[in-house]
Amino acid sequence: MGIRTRLLGGPIMKPKTKTITQVGIVVSGETLIHMWGGGKGEITMRKTFIPNDKITKDNILRCVNDGGFGCESIERAFVIISIKYDNGSDEFDREFIVDHPLHTKLFLGWNELNKQGIKSY
Repeated sequence: MGIRTRLLGGPIMKPKTKTITQVGIVVSGETLIHMWGGGKGEITMRKTFIPNDKITKDNILRCVNDGGFGCESIERAFVIISIKYDNGSDEFDREFIVDHPLHTKLFLGWNELNKQGIKSY
């Protein structure tokens, strides 16, 4: 009863202030793929975290992927960029469309990302 009384009848708590810091971005979205042997389909990309010091246009485009499904090429991608903070939270930042085909050279962007220590999850 003592604890309850203090919580209900005690002084009002003062609001707390916390500071969070951006540690990078998360790239996610949907892609339109050309499947091996013909046909097209849409698939959700694997999310990729890029730390602040490695955020470049090229690295963002290298994050476009087929979600691990495997395909001949990616025709188009709807990309979502979210800000990642040090407390683990994400905040939507922007979205855009990559509307040119990503064939072998760019499509193998995950290989370059791995060399830089950037991984999908």
